[in-house]
Amino acid sequence: MVKSAFMIALLMLGVSAFARAESLPDPEELLADVGGDAAKIEQYRQAMRDPDANARLAAFIAMAGTDHPIVRQIAYEEGFASSDMQLRAMALRYSLFDRETFRIRYLDGNSQPLMVTIKDPNWTNGDFTAYRGGNRPGKVQGLSVEFETGCTVLLELNDEDMLVGTEICGETRRDVEVDIRG
Repeated sequence: MVKSAFMIALLMLGVSAFARAESLPDPEELLADVGGDAAKIEQYRQAMRDPDANARLAAFIAMAGTDHPIVRQIAYEEGFASSDMQLRAMALRYSLFDRETFRIRYLDGNSQPLMVTIKDPNWTNGDFTAYRGGNRPGKVQGLSVEFETGCTVLLELNDEDMLVGTEICGETRRDVEVDIRG
């Protein structure tokens, strides 16, 4: 009986492995698709580097608004790398609102990170609700983010694409950061 069950399991494993191998794409087709995708990705990157600020912004909005996560990530990367402050500001807003939560890390080395949930993001004006034990207002404005967690958190986007700033709780101020890429 045990031997029969073992043989059946082994047979099912073999059929499963065969089915997975059969579902793999043909290598030549895969290489052709990859080449086409690589060309599209380069076109997306070039659109984000257009000399016309309006064209860059339009390309960013189109790319960041797509359902394709890789295209959105390319938009964020190009936006953060840009010297165009408006594009950097849009990259900050869109990348922050593209997640459900973010982690605040305290730089004192003694405190545990704080998770904050983003609710009701307003992609147009930058307002959102920060949830940490209760709903509190937040705002992304330019390269700054401000929200409440019971304390006030004030953050600025730095050149390393990190949000850095201060959490203010009464008289206590603590340095904090948020990695918006991770």
